[in-house]
Amino acid sequence: MSIAPGMTSAGPGGFSRHSDVSPPCPAPRAPADLLAEAPARRDSDWGAQPRTHEDDLGWAAKRAAVTMAAAMLQACDGGTGTHCDDVVHLCDLIADELGVHGNDRAELLAAAQLHDIGKVGMGTEILNKPGPLDDHEWSLIRRHTVIGERIIRSVAQLDEVGRLVRHSHERWDGGGYPDGLSGERIPLASRIIFCADSFHAIRSDRSYRRGRGAQGALDEIARAEGSQLDPEVVDALTRAAARLRTTVRSGAVGLTTTLRSRRLVELLD
Repeated sequence: MSIAPGMTSAGPGGFSRHSDVSPPCPAPRAPADLLAEAPARRDSDWGAQPRTHEDDLGWAAKRAAVTMAAAMLQACDGGTGTHCDDVVHLCDLIADELGVHGNDRAELLAAAQLHDIGKVGMGTEILNKPGPLDDHEWSLIRRHTVIGERIIRSVAQLDEVGRLVRHSHERWDGGGYPDGLSGERIPLASRIIFCADSFHAIRSDRSYRRGRGAQGALDEIARAEGSQLDPEVVDALTRAAARLRTTVRSGAVGLTTTLRSRRLVELLD
């Protein structure tokens, strides 16, 4: 049965609409803040010091485009915007574990922030429907990654981000959408987003069921390893969650001093 993203009752492909209540959230922040903070964390990541003035303009344009699109998504559906922020935090954590840095990391975080941007083309009567979707409604929902790709690729510098969003619902076993890619034919960043998206959907409350606790969500993610989700990515999330819990229980000073770390503790502990 399909569990990712969301529970088995979510519908074909397991896609969940993310328009209901999420786990407790910190104070609102500007969209794409995590992307803007990346240079402070690692010079090789998003926003790294450019070599030329043209590079400077290019990075600034990319960041502005991502920020504007994320703000639009937040305005259209605040619940989806908050969900995307949390997926960025989770992808950032998995990227640390897998050693994804530089431009690859920048594009991963941008795609994570915008992975649901295609929902702006969906009617609220579908996104906010309290009960199960019918087959026609699911066929529309499954178009959101393609719509998202089209929106993102309207900015030429974000072509690769658009490709990552297109494939963010492909399954490891080839049963996903829109192209039925499998295994390592799916971009690594898309596999990371799918895992983070799935975990967050399971953790989140819906109108038809309560979200699961952190360990329950991790257990459900583990059951999808090798079928829906890349085993290496699942293992990375599991290792990172275990290390975070150990750190929390050790009483480490400063663990929750940043928005990212506070939110990750809320999601994973």
